Amino acid sequence: MLREPLDENLLDELTRLVGRPAVVVREALARLMTVLNGSVDPELGRRLGAFPMTAWQAIDSGSPVVRAIWSAVVGAGMTTEEAFTALAVVDDHVRRRYGADAWSRVAEWGPRLAGRYCPGDAAPAPFGRPASA
Repeated sequence: MLREPLDENLLDELTRLVGRPAVVVREALARLMTVLNGSVDPELGRRLGAFPMTAWQAIDSGSPVVRAIWSAVVGAGMTTEEAFTALAVVDDHVRRRYGADAWSRVAEWGPRLAGRYCPGDAAPAPFGRPASA
């Protein structure tokens, strides 16, 4: 399902664009991937996936998942502006790599990305299910 290989690692790209130490960006990315892999179900992905991830807050600010996405990045120590940049980069990365409808298919690629960017066993199973499910 990989559409186009990326020249840069997502962590490297985010670190360069956000301008924060890699440890801050790594923490934000790990928190974000945990939320994305554990909470974005196909229906939410279909509903919001037509819009850039940076617009999800304005479209569905009442959604606990949307709030958790923003909180994950800001909670790692990024400013709102840096969080906005991070979400734009992640959204672009996901769409280039997995296609325009990627958010409705998060269960296919979410575990792979979470496994890559979440340390050790921190990567959740899709939709919060135990890994053995």
